Amino acid sequence: MVDARHPVSPPCPPPAPAAGRDPAPARRWSRYLVTALALWTGLLLTLNLLVDPFQVFGLLPLRDSYGPNEMLNKYRHLAAQPTRHDAFFIGSSRMGAFDPAHVAALRPERRYYNLGVLGSRPAEQLALLQALHTAGVTIREVVVGLELYPFLTPPPRDALTYRLPPEVTGESRLSFHLAYLWQVDYPRLVSRLIHQFHAAPQMHFDFTGSGRYLLTGLERERAADPQAYQQRYVPDLPESPRPAGPPPWRADAFAELTRLRDWLQAQGTTAWYFIHPFHPGDLTNVPVSAPAEFVRQLRALLPAVHDFSRDARFLSSRDYYDYKHYTSVVADGILHALFAASPTASPSDSAALAGGGD
Repeated sequence: MVDARHPVSPPCPPPAPAAGRDPAPARRWSRYLVTALALWTGLLLTLNLLVDPFQVFGLLPLRDSYGPNEMLNKYRHLAAQPTRHDAFFIGSSRMGAFDPAHVAALRPERRYYNLGVLGSRPAEQLALLQALHTAGVTIREVVVGLELYPFLTPPPRDALTYRLPPEVTGESRLSFHLAYLWQVDYPRLVSRLIHQFHAAPQMHFDFTGSGRYLLTGLERERAADPQAYQQRYVPDLPESPRPAGPPPWRADAFAELTRLRDWLQAQGTTAWYFIHPFHPGDLTNVPVSAPAEFVRQLRALLPAVHDFSRDARFLSSRDYYDYKHYTSVVADGILHALFAASPTASPSDSAALAGGGD
């Protein structure tokens, strides 16, 4: 019997779904988005792997990139054939002008390789030498070029270009290569692709030959019109005031050089040290006291260092690619100054030979 005072209400139907709340389209768009991101990521990683802007993977025979990991490529080449070379040019980008073939007549008993690395510092040079020594490379003789900038506080630089090989740091090869795979550098990717399809190479890193980097594009431009080239890249600058104040030396820079010196001495390696020429155009932004102070500190560490910083023979603008980098004409002159007086110098007398004046 139904109580009339409390009539039973019919059951309420479930509310109709609000318009636009159907979950199926949202799930579809989510899947599309995830798929698109996965495809885009896969495309970028594949492109990074194949174009290989730092020349780490080496899957395709492309032309050299503009900023490869030189330390890795040179280590791989030398460690794979440890008896091929026993003498090395060491330093930063200015050492690119030194051709091992040009020292053969002066040091016929040695087999030189250019181990210079663009922008490298003494600590990195030492780490690379130590790793090569561990890999079985005999290091009987080195020529160490010293310039101002690795000893001054530098601007930030690309860590991937200067990442030491895993054989040097103890890092796993997997993590080393993953670092290059996941960090996509768009400008380098584009520049290497452009360089690959350019009619003629603009530069070449001769890792498996001399070790040099060759500025082939600049060489062509310079040969075509030397005067126009000089006006464009190495113009004569008017006298202008230079920054005052103490030089901003990089912390631990000279201590790094000391460790390099001590390690070479401990190995019984003949070491020839010299200071690169300082083109006046290269010093406009350097504190006025920096060059002389640099030479003074180097002489305190290396009494036999040969100072070419103000040598007029090596400061002609016609022998420079730009204010920082000189041609093989200057490099050959430096080699003759170092070696010609005593082509059979030993570790005990190389210091006396290399102690020439300004």
